[in-house]
Amino acid sequence: MRFSRHSTEAYLPPIGGTRRHSWGIFNVVHQPGFNRPKSSITASSTFIKSWPCILRFIQDLFDIAPRSMLTYVLGIIWIGISPAISLSLCYAILDMIQRATIAEGLNREELVSLKLLVIGWLTVAGTSSLVERFINELALCLDGRLRAHFTPILAIASLNLGTGVTTDHRSQYVLPGAFGYAEPAPGSDILRDFSRRLRTFLNLILQLCVLIYIAWIKSGIEQYIFTSIILAFFVVVYCTPTNGLGNTGYAFWTDNAIYHRLSGLYTMVFSPQYRESIVRDGISEHIAHEFKRTSDELGPIKSDLFNLACSIPPPWYWVIARAIVVDYSLALYACVFAWSPTPSSVATIAFLQHATALLRQSVDATQCGMNSTTIWDTMNRIRVFYEVVDRGTIDEPSTNLPYPNDKSSLEGMSISFRNVELNCGQLNGFDGNVVDGVSLDIKAGQFVMIVGENGSGKTSLLRLITKLASPMSGNILIDDKDVETYNINSLRRSMAFLSHDEEIYPISLAENILIGAPDLAGRPKGDRHLVEEAAQLGGALDLIQRLGHEKVVNPPDIVSVSMQGCGNGPIGDQALDELHHRTAHRKEVKISDAEKQHIAASRTFMRLLNSDVRLLIVDDPASTWDAASERELFNKFLALRKGKTVIMVNHRFGNLVHHADVVFCMEAGKLAERGTHKQLMSQNGYYARLYNAQIAGA
Repeated sequence: MRFSRHSTEAYLPPIGGTRRHSWGIFNVVHQPGFNRPKSSITASSTFIKSWPCILRFIQDLFDIAPRSMLTYVLGIIWIGISPAISLSLCYAILDMIQRATIAEGLNREELVSLKLLVIGWLTVAGTSSLVERFINELALCLDGRLRAHFTPILAIASLNLGTGVTTDHRSQYVLPGAFGYAEPAPGSDILRDFSRRLRTFLNLILQLCVLIYIAWIKSGIEQYIFTSIILAFFVVVYCTPTNGLGNTGYAFWTDNAIYHRLSGLYTMVFSPQYRESIVRDGISEHIAHEFKRTSDELGPIKSDLFNLACSIPPPWYWVIARAIVVDYSLALYACVFAWSPTPSSVATIAFLQHATALLRQSVDATQCGMNSTTIWDTMNRIRVFYEVVDRGTIDEPSTNLPYPNDKSSLEGMSISFRNVELNCGQLNGFDGNVVDGVSLDIKAGQFVMIVGENGSGKTSLLRLITKLASPMSGNILIDDKDVETYNINSLRRSMAFLSHDEEIYPISLAENILIGAPDLAGRPKGDRHLVEEAAQLGGALDLIQRLGHEKVVNPPDIVSVSMQGCGNGPIGDQALDELHHRTAHRKEVKISDAEKQHIAASRTFMRLLNSDVRLLIVDDPASTWDAASERELFNKFLALRKGKTVIMVNHRFGNLVHHADVVFCMEAGKLAERGTHKQLMSQNGYYARLYNAQIAGA
């Protein structure tokens, strides 16, 4: 298929208050004024709401590491005031040198003073460098303390969120990602942001005070010129936009069909994911031809999107103004000096060079922070941070009933639905009820089969029982009490739920199985026989013996090489070879879907054998197994059903329904039929058609 080089979708006007620009074949859109400061009312409201959290954060930091935090704060203050001290010493030294030049020498006392000033200036510079390095190291130590203190709390908060974490967007920005324990510590970004703002504030205020004092003690035309250049410096620096769109962020895209096709071909050619299929199907020559043809058709374009994402240059006139006033302020003063020279002009020129260099560092740091987050954003972030932290420290109300309790049946868990409805939008964003007005009763100790076509609501019923989803309306009763009256953690610990898509955790194979019985998982090693017993029942024993009990088949990725562009050169081949040699045992091991299901089944057997389980839920757990292995697995589960209610869902239900005490047949979210297998077959309805179709297909 060929595309026109300039083919695009129909032009759509900008939305709302946005403005659109072009960058080659890309459209760039931004919202002018989006990063304007908050109004005084909004800022005051944010400050009032966030101030208690700020004080709490400061108190937590000093409680976690009092000496380290005090040292860190003193270091930040020193880094904040040292440029102003350096500026003052610089002016005093240059002024003394200028006077010595005019007077043709210094007396003994003045010479000693000059030496002391120079030594003091160098001492300030050296001390600042050492303190900067020290507080950077100290910040890493504080990160460790923050991680050790907050991560366990956030772990509880994350687990308390359950499956709702994907829809809680504010929590996503606070909770650590899944990239490994080595990622930035919780709260470290807030600490660094406040530290940067404190040092930058001190830098600018104190340097400005020094410059005002120096301008005040000067006289005549030199005072006017010095003041004008300093004012011009601040005006140009703060008025020059950091990008060509008025400092606002922007989004970009292209409607060019040829570019999108070439991007797809590029991914196919250079991604190992597709290479085997391309080679196997013998289409390498065709793909190479299509890549060349499409590339020629697109032609040379600007396509460095990393460059586009980084910045759009500001207008040319601002670039010139900044170059003259900021980068070449020395030349600007020299031009004035040519028309009206004064005895101290040379010293002033040298001082301006040093002053503008220091000021430029402070101003650039300020603008970098302003363009990323405002102080109000930081305040809001710390408030949300503690909202999430509190979720990990607030226990479930003690009034909730434990399960099982002295009134629970020893035969198993009884379950009742009363006109329960669940909207599919709660699960995957579509409208319509996946459970529609369902009422049913499951007695303690019963073996129940739930059958129906795909999408009929079977799995949704199971999610409701385990409270992975909450009904829109209706009630769910456990042992004749509303499910909300129970402690949810103890209720779930009394259940064993095995589904077809169970995850293999990034921990050892033995612990993957042992974790099925939480009371055993935390014990010292020595439960090898329990693991092997469960693995034998679940069919994972051969895999564990082949790979080893302590093998982690899917270890988390950990950054292990330096980044170029951060002052690091290329990595030597021998260093990479040693890295690969030392970490070979931590590489991922590919196992089949069937083997994953064997591990998950073994985990469930571990729970059944070593925990007080009152409800076993099995949802098509052996979808990749052959029929004989699957039947054997279900027989093993049924052999352990004493004292348990058992609910099973399986697409090959023909054999199991004969043993079920009751069969619930779901159709389009509704409970269409219920009864024993014989009763339902005698009705010759929807269930009978499903059963006969499966028998005929077998």
